[in-house]
Amino acid sequence: MDNAKYWPSMHNALGKGNKAIFEDIYPATAYRARHGYEDLKKCYAATGKELKPRLREALDALERGDSRGSADIIGDYEQKKIINDVYKEYSKTFRIGESVGSSELYKWWEGHKAHEIPVSYECGGSDVVNFPGSISDAEDRVDYYNLLMDKLESKEGW
Repeated sequence: MDNAKYWPSMHNALGKGNKAIFEDIYPATAYRARHGYEDLKKCYAATGKELKPRLREALDALERGDSRGSADIIGDYEQKKIINDVYKEYSKTFRIGESVGSSELYKWWEGHKAHEIPVSYECGGSDVVNFPGSISDAEDRVDYYNLLMDKLESKEGW
């Protein structure tokens, strides 16, 4: 099977997912970073907007100094609520990406899937965090995010 024809679809899926994240999470978090959380809440109230509950929960955790907890909530929200529809829309593309075990969907390091990430300070580092499941499953993506964060915590000594 010639899987090269699916790369444009994968590119579109990733672009659509990133756009959805930036449209949903970025405005509130960027405003909070510039003006503070209290001002963000006042601004939203003045304009009749409401922060989405999970985003509010994440920002509350960040205000308490719980950076990891905040990031975990945002990661969960991002994968399950914001981009899950993209994975559904492009399910055939992701299924093909998972099913092919040959060169074009493997990165340059031997035997690792294209969506597995090395945690390293060096270009081409070999400390790859293996993806435990299906990239199409939101729970598996959140589990993988947690594995990545655990590895970063371990490396950084957080």
